[in-house]
Amino acid sequence: MLFAQPLSWAIAIVWIGVGFLIYRLYTSKREKQATAPLVFNQEPSERKEYRILVVFSKNTSTKLAKIAAAIADQKDGEVSFLSVINVPKQTPLSFANKSGETGIGVFDELKKSISHSIRHRYLVRLSHDPTEAILATAEDEGINTMIVDFSFLRHNRKLLSLSTCDIIGVVPGKDFDKDMSNLIVSYDVGRHSNLGLEIAHAISADSKSKIRVIRGVTQSPQAEVEIVNKINEVMFDLDIKKIQFEKVYPKTKTC
Repeated sequence: MLFAQPLSWAIAIVWIGVGFLIYRLYTSKREKQATAPLVFNQEPSERKEYRILVVFSKNTSTKLAKIAAAIADQKDGEVSFLSVINVPKQTPLSFANKSGETGIGVFDELKKSISHSIRHRYLVRLSHDPTEAILATAEDEGINTMIVDFSFLRHNRKLLSLSTCDIIGVVPGKDFDKDMSNLIVSYDVGRHSNLGLEIAHAISADSKSKIRVIRGVTQSPQAEVEIVNKINEVMFDLDIKKIQFEKVYPKTKTC
């Protein structure tokens, strides 16, 4: 019937599209509320187009906030902090929600340690799976860049593969401010290399950091010239006037 009547194909496709739209606008939101309900949301009235999400952790968020603030200054963006309350699987989320588990006070120390804290957004979600809560927030809030502790990101294939935004994994060392003063960007031909330069430039503008770009030479001489030209184009667009550039050549076996 469908092969004989092209109109039937068109009608079927339209109904599939309508069904998908209903899912996206209604069912998908209900699923998120069921798997990772938002129980606290404190935000300024003005929203920015460029949005940065910091996954909250008591031990690292103050350090991650410095990177977020630097990017926000460069992009004229906003910073949101997300705290996920991990509810045991045997406890229904609806019960945890009704019991008043909103985690409002979790941000108190963070707010004292960062400047302009009133301009930022603070979110709390309940979930049996923190990754689900992070993914739901990134999609709902239209996040452009997510900043998270690398120890959480390292083996999290689900977050890496399903996230709708760029992710920055940070290893916050003991001497974090000193680490921020000397930045190294390993440049290949991917778009994330350009993103790395953008982030390094943003941090440098805030922290007066020195930037060094390292390029592992793996292509033909002509291709390497094109890559260097691309680096220069990105630097020009970012108005980076002075930078240390270093080529690293593969070791060759000698007889």
